[in-house]
Amino acid sequence: MRKLLFLTSALLLLCILDGIVQPAIAQTDDGTLYVQVDYMKVPEGGEDAYLALERDLWKPIHEERVRQGIITGWSVYSVLFGASSADYNFATVNVFDDFAKLENSYPQEVFEAAVPDGTPDGLMERSVAAREMVHTELWHLIDTAQAEGEPGPSGRYLVLNYMHVPIGGESEYVSVEQEVWKPLMQAQIDAGQMSGWGVYGLAFPGGKVTHYNFGAVDYYDELGDLMGPGPLGNATEDAVEQIMDRTNQARTNYKSELWQLIDSTGGSDE
Repeated sequence: MRKLLFLTSALLLLCILDGIVQPAIAQTDDGTLYVQVDYMKVPEGGEDAYLALERDLWKPIHEERVRQGIITGWSVYSVLFGASSADYNFATVNVFDDFAKLENSYPQEVFEAAVPDGTPDGLMERSVAAREMVHTELWHLIDTAQAEGEPGPSGRYLVLNYMHVPIGGESEYVSVEQEVWKPLMQAQIDAGQMSGWGVYGLAFPGGKVTHYNFGAVDYYDELGDLMGPGPLGNATEDAVEQIMDRTNQARTNYKSELWQLIDSTGGSDE
């Protein structure tokens, strides 16, 4: 339903990275939180150079942005399984607790503090050479479920479900997520079968150029948990039918992808 139904054993062995924790995406006091996602295309054979760029040059800059309160967290992901038409294979995520902070989010004082001479030599040239920034999206957080005591959902593996909701159906879709799926996901989290869940609305871009306008993200710490019984595993056949009928009437699942966390700073890391 909300799971990828196959994973190759070889990829399982190659993908597992120990000791990395994604910053929790937690709502602010007024419930506002924005997530900027930059989709990257890295050429075949260039993965190591790209990740070195993110870790060695960009991560210290993002750490300083966290210290200065510009962002609350940053992460870089590898797209393990994406849509066949996807033109990206990595993504970076920046989390803001105020929409206004997106303006001038890389002030000069960040570079002065993060880079010894204040001018990172060749940063942009090396970035352009290592990857192509395909496109950028801005999402806003609507609701979450997470483990007790955690500020928000987090996990080493993300299943991203990109949803298309028809115009006029936004309220019903959000109701389905909050009234039906959130309790089911919370039960999965409480049972240790997931590490978190969140539902997001696409703020930009908008209009007819987009094939989706909402997203539901399932967070896992272990790949094996994706193969568990799922949130509807204990439901009766009639209950499953009713839930899926209401869900399918509210939205179309445009695509689902599996991402793996590579590195991060901020959030629960601090």
